[in-house]
Amino acid sequence: MWPPLLFLDPPSAASALHYRFQRLGAAAENAAKCGANTTEGSYCPRTYTPGSGTNRAIQFPWESAVTGKETQWNEPKTIGKWGKYEIHISGDVSFAARQFFYQTGDETWLKGAQG
Repeated sequence: MWPPLLFLDPPSAASALHYRFQRLGAAAENAAKCGANTTEGSYCPRTYTPGSGTNRAIQFPWESAVTGKETQWNEPKTIGKWGKYEIHISGDVSFAARQFFYQTGDETWLKGAQG
């Protein structure tokens, strides 16, 4: 859905990115859970060590709501097989931000994109 949204309706594309940027804190919390022995969060190898400070890792959920937390759960509180390995979302968000800037050339948006 991203390429047509960006091409045909850049303000809506900006809104979609803003939604993700508003949930960076939850994405950082999700990344911090990676590798832990927990039933919450997406898949990460047990050897994964999240960064800290300015080197902080982020991992956006497969599906989220206003909290930015994963909303695609089975019972008992485990993410379904359709979402467990969907760790490409964070890369998709950063790629979309880059494409948005290339499409619009909006430097004001780029400078304020952190939230």
